[in-house]
Amino acid sequence: MSNARNLSSLLGTGATVPSAKIATLTSSNMPVGSIIQVVTLNKSTGNEVNSHPGYTSLYADSDCLKITPTATSSKIIIHYMLDRGNGSVSGEAQTDYRIITTIGGSQSNYQLSNGVINIPTNPGYRYGSLGSFTGTVISPSTTSEITFNIQSRVSSSKKATLNPYGNSCGITAMEIKG
Repeated sequence: MSNARNLSSLLGTGATVPSAKIATLTSSNMPVGSIIQVVTLNKSTGNEVNSHPGYTSLYADSDCLKITPTATSSKIIIHYMLDRGNGSVSGEAQTDYRIITTIGGSQSNYQLSNGVINIPTNPGYRYGSLGSFTGTVISPSTTSEITFNIQSRVSSSKKATLNPYGNSCGITAMEIKG
C-alpha cells in the first residue's frame, strides 16, 4: 500500500486524525526502564554544620522534593546538584553525606560519600571541594509519597557545607519503570 493510501485510510475525508486512531500511551504499556515521571525542585538554601556523630538535614521536610511512584516495582533515581565540602575550620576533617527518605513517617538512609580533606590554616576553608553532583537509586516498593532530604555530618569540631553560598540547588527525582 502506498503512503498516500495509508494517509487516506487514517484521515478519511478530513485533515484531522480521529482520536480513536491515536494510541494511548500509559506507563502500563511502556517498556521496563522507561522514565515514567520526573519531579524537579530548585532551592537556594545552604548550610554549614558541625554535627557529629548525628547528621543535620539541609531542608525542613516541608521544603523537600517529593514524588509518588505509580507502581511498587518502580525505581527512583534522585540527583542533587549543589556545592559541598568542608567549612571554615583548618585541619583534617572527614565529612559524610547521605540522602534520607521518608515514606509514611518511616525513614531510610542512603550513604552517598565520605571525604577527608586537610584544610590549611590559610585560607582555612574549601567550600565545594568534594564536587557538586551526588545521588543514588532506590527501590522503595511503595505507591505512597516519598520525601527526599540530604544530610551531612563532620568529624570532631570541624564544619561540613551543603550549598554554602546559597546558589541554585537543582534536585531531580525520576521514576523508572521496574
